[in-house]
Amino acid sequence: MSATTIAAMLDRIFAGAEQINPEEMHRRAILAELPPTFVKAIDELPEGLYGRAEAHEALDPGQGIDPAELSEADLIREMESLGQTRADTIQHGSWPALARHTTRMMELENEYLRRHPERDIDERRTREGARR
Repeated sequence: MSATTIAAMLDRIFAGAEQINPEEMHRRAILAELPPTFVKAIDELPEGLYGRAEAHEALDPGQGIDPAELSEADLIREMESLGQTRADTIQHGSWPALARHTTRMMELENEYLRRHPERDIDERRTREGARR
């Protein structure tokens, strides 16, 4: 399956939803009469909530939406989604899944930092501030 085909199928699955779990993805894929190979790939995803871009990355590693192309809201949502699925990926994901999760997390974080170089730093999140 091409990245374009996967993107189109995910558009159908994520219609009206920001984040869903693999069980709901499976249900929506069946209702949309998507190919059995795609449904099987969904069934192999680790449990957790997925945003559309994160699902694309998991189903088509190395592809997906370039973080620079995400809207601000989508970028934040994808970072939050990865944070929510991190522990599950560490506990239950394969080594390639964990490596891809780490890579994607860094891509999203780097894009956020690129967009917000002058972000507010909470003093309590620094060594000196934490000591006080």
